[in-house]
Formats: sequence, structure tokens, C-alpha cells
Amino acid sequence: MRRLLLVLLFAGCARAPLESVGDAMRPGDADAFVDAHPLETLRDAFRRNRKALAGEGDLVFGSRTVSKSAYREALARLEEKLTSWPEFVTELNARFDVMEVYGTQDEGWGSVLVTGYYEPEIEGSRRPTPKFSEPLLRRPRDLVTVDLGAYFDRFESLPIQKVENGRAAALTLRGRLQESGQELRVVPYWERGERRNLLGKGLELAWVDPVDAFFLQIQGSGTVRFPGGRFLRLGYEAQNGHPYKPVGAFLLDVIPLEEMSMQRIREYLAAQPRERVEEILNKNPSYVFFQKLPGEAVTFSGAEVTPGRTVATDRGFFPKGALAWLEVEEPRFADPKALAPSEWVRAARFVFDQDTGGAIRGGGR
Repeated sequence: MRRLLLVLLFAGCARAPLESVGDAMRPGDADAFVDAHPLETLRDAFRRNRKALAGEGDLVFGSRTVSKSAYREALARLEEKLTSWPEFVTELNARFDVMEVYGTQDEGWGSVLVTGYYEPEIEGSRRPTPKFSEPLLRRPRDLVTVDLGAYFDRFESLPIQKVENGRAAALTLRGRLQESGQELRVVPYWERGERRNLLGKGLELAWVDPVDAFFLQIQGSGTVRFPGGRFLRLGYEAQNGHPYKPVGAFLLDVIPLEEMSMQRIREYLAAQPRERVEEILNKNPSYVFFQKLPGEAVTFSGAEVTPGRTVATDRGFFPKGALAWLEVEEPRFADPKALAPSEWVRAARFVFDQDTGGAIRGGGR
């Protein structure tokens, strides 16, 4: 019986940064797999994950490669055993090999930094108001994508490091065309602080609070509620090509590192004048464009998000659609309004690697 691959992720919060997909994983040891979440949610995740593995191609697990068709077949047989945890784990150990991820630079193999993401629901307006002054924009027509992977086979001397399925798919540049004499050149697209250049072009989907807009872009999808009860569901469509920079790194003089969180950042920004808020948010040059969603949020892989079962990793190193096991310490809050958890509880679950993100980079995220 052929055994396929299972990504194994352990919990965690210096080595050299990971540069090669061949070094992203190594064979690991089978574990006493447990799952603290309902079996039904994993069934739902299996069903949704089929879209992530549609079509032909290969999945690269470190130095090993598995065809999508073989991986789909193994997952289909494993899905049939989702009648009880003992049957599922027995089939898992029979058909899959364990692979351990590269991990963080500080703590090493299998240790990853895990952050949660969610789908926010925020208030907004169809038109700008003093309260809702920040637009959520659809993808501009002048946003150009340059795929360096298309040059991979022809120009071997290019400084391309990350290779996915034989191509530098992770190295994508985005910009805009600019006239330079008799020719057109691709130049970097507008940064967050330059986004006013996009107003008045019919790109506005909704108007919301500037801080709400910022965190909606980090999450990548969400719902805007309008006065009267109507709503608009939005999902990620494109990004301006600039690197994501966490604004928390610029607030360490006012928020201690051990207390840094979205809640604490929001609390600080709420007490600042608008000009200061704009200055802080513009420290992150990355900017996300949205599209209207008819249904649930969709991941980079094409699969719909399964709450508690979808994770995001660096697509340059880890294959989308892969089954993984994740053990983390989850926060517990005594009060829904609390800014810090009252305790941390260790818990494990099976997940599918289906998404990616601007802040998700390297072998330990």
C-alpha cells in the first residue's frame, strides 16, 4: 500500500531564513493524533478542500513530490473513514507519511508562529460621510502583474530562489505602466499612502471607518453592514505588490511587545487624531483590493474557508490543499471585551493548508 504525505505542524511561538522549497520539510515521526474539534467540521473541510486540489499538477513536500491525482485519491479514502476518530487515525497512519515543517528561526523544526484570522463585520455607507471616510476599492484596471515564473526556463541566470512546481510562481511583481520617452515602463504601484490617486475612478465598493478598512484588508474578507440592514460581502481580489509591514512594529514605544495585539492597537488608534492614525497606518505600504462575494469567503486555493479548519502558509514553500495537524495554545477570555486572555489552553486539530497572506512568509508561519 502506497503511503502519501501529511504536513505536520507543531505549536510554537537562530537559524538562517528558509530559501529553498526542498528544505521546507523533512520526514517526521508519527504522533498520537488527537482533535479537540467536532468530527463534522472536518467532514465539511474535506468536502470544501476538493476545489483546492482540482486539476492536474504536483504537490511538493520538501524533497518529495506527489501528483494531485494520487493525493486526491488518498484523501478520498481517508474521508470515508470519517465515521469515528479511531478509524480515521488508523487510515491516516496507513496511507500518509508525516512531514515536519522547517519552523521558526529561533525554535527550529516543527515550531511555528500561529496567529488567528477571522471574517469581520463592520458598519459602512454607500457614500462617504465624516464617520465613513475610507473607501474599499475593487481592483484597478491599470494594475499590472509580472510573473517571473514565465521567464524561469528561458533565463537561468535570473536571481530566482523560490520554485513551486518547477516555476518561480511565488515571485510575482505588480506595478503600473508609465510612459518614459518612446516606451512604456512598469513601475511600482501606488503605496497605501498614495491611494488617493485611485479616487474618482469608479472603484469604490463601500465607505467605512479608516481603521476598520485597515484591519479588513489584513483579514482579506468580511461583511459591510449598511444602514437599513442591507449588507455587502467582500473578498480579496488583488494586492498592490508592496510588502506587508505590521504597524505594531512602529508602536513598541507605546505598547509593550508582550501586550501587542489587534485589540491594543485599535485602542491606541481610537485615542489619536485622524492625522496620526493616517501616519501610522501608512507605515504599511501594502494595500488590498476587494471583490463582491456571492457566497462564503474563498481562499487563495479556490476552496471556501472552513472555520477552525483552514490555515494559511507561504505558498512558495508549502502546497495548497495539503492536510495538516496543528497543535497550539489557544487563548481563553473571561470577558468578551477583555484585551488579554485569562488563560491559554493547549489544543490540537486537523486542518487544510488552503490560503496565504501578505504577512505569511517563511517556514515558520
